[in-house]
Amino acid sequence: HGFDVSKEAMQALVADGVVACASAAQAARAAAAGCGVLVIMVRSADQAEEVVNAASSELTAGNVLAFCSTAPRAACAALAVRLQKQGVLFVDVPVSGGAAGAKAGTLTAFAGCETAALAKARPVLDAMSSRIYHVGDRPGDGQAVKMVNQVAALVHLAAAAEALALGARAGLDKRKLYEIIASAAGNSWMWENMVPKMLDDDFSPPGAALDLCVKDLAIVLDE
Repeated sequence: HGFDVSKEAMQALVADGVVACASAAQAARAAAAGCGVLVIMVRSADQAEEVVNAASSELTAGNVLAFCSTAPRAACAALAVRLQKQGVLFVDVPVSGGAAGAKAGTLTAFAGCETAALAKARPVLDAMSSRIYHVGDRPGDGQAVKMVNQVAALVHLAAAAEALALGARAGLDKRKLYEIIASAAGNSWMWENMVPKMLDDDFSPPGAALDLCVKDLAIVLDE
């Protein structure tokens, strides 16, 4: 079952066999009904709370909620307390790897939860991740690692763009410059994966919109 505000995205889901729902709340309830592990991966803590509000009536003791969104640690911990009162196991497990990693099932996941909760969630997480790190026993520990990752990733992205611009102003062949830095100490994941898009003026929808990057940095600043 699924719902999307984009008609095009909804049509693609239906073509893949997803049953269309009239609202996000209906989709959340349908997903939670009878499931052992419910994965939430939405853009904000507010959206996550809306999903939990809709799905909580279908979740029972022993079910697992895998919280894969990037959110403030306090909001994550509050959701965990609320669900744990129902006997639901909460796994704080944000991910990294972008749309390409999601499609390929090669995301990197950072789990903050009790060992038993992670063990129950692992079969589902294994299907979407190639690496799962258990970083702590508290909900919020996974979010802390994600904050560190986002700071490093976005600094590298900005640095890659500035470095490429510097080379262009110096009159260098930008594509040759890309190849050189990709094999030198200045290389990074952002250089290898994002600079080709810059070189091609490829403004197609990215794996993460700019406003999501701003949202993530706001979480970091609030900490």
